[in-house]
Amino acid sequence: MNRSFAAFLWFLLALCVTFGVGVWWLGPAVVSLAVDGDRRSTPYYVVHLASVPDGTDSSGYFQQLRQLVREEEGQLLWRGALTTMHSGRLADERDDLLVYRFAAGADVVQLLTSAEYRDLAAAVPPLLLGTPTQPEVLEEKGALLLWLLRLREEKQADSPSEAVAAGVAGAAPAALASVFATLGPFHGQMVWQAPVDVVAGQVDWNTLVVLAFPDSNAASAWLADSRTATELALARKAVSAQALLEFNARL
Repeated sequence: MNRSFAAFLWFLLALCVTFGVGVWWLGPAVVSLAVDGDRRSTPYYVVHLASVPDGTDSSGYFQQLRQLVREEEGQLLWRGALTTMHSGRLADERDDLLVYRFAAGADVVQLLTSAEYRDLAAAVPPLLLGTPTQPEVLEEKGALLLWLLRLREEKQADSPSEAVAAGVAGAAPAALASVFATLGPFHGQMVWQAPVDVVAGQVDWNTLVVLAFPDSNAASAWLADSRTATELALARKAVSAQALLEFNARL
């Protein structure tokens, strides 16, 4: 083995080790964001969900978070407080929702890798979901329903049973559209639907939906409607897990 070839092999080994350490330290989503040229250089949106533990200065936490986001030229688009958790596990319950826009995915990586942010996240571990898909305008007032989904993945069918499963996966967009069709009478709007990266947190959501209502009464009336209940039940066939949380705007 000549020296140049051996050096090349050592370089590949070092590269693999570096990549592995990066995945272990930051997580696969952040590493993917860092190396993906398109997402790294274009606007990126982050949904921040957290519950500040009792005994922790919540105002200090959010002030420090706001400052760190501003240093990376991030913009707060919406902030809300949890009012009701309509479905999901106890682990899915988070008290505060913040939606940020960053000019580029690289800014998000810069934020998450800073020592100051890592100290902050150690005290209040957040769930972070990211997407390059832009939301519609999020009104400063009103209520938002945050619908977190894990849609069934479509795959090539190797058997009749898998063909049925693939058919269910393919029906997911249509099932969601049928849910959205019930919003009109309650002055609700679907303002965001996007595939998401789990940037931080032990969850495996792959889709985010945000529904906006004038207030909590309108959101409650929509959820109580029989047609809504039917369409939500049908949509469950296309998902393997979900959580539905209601937030009121916090100015």
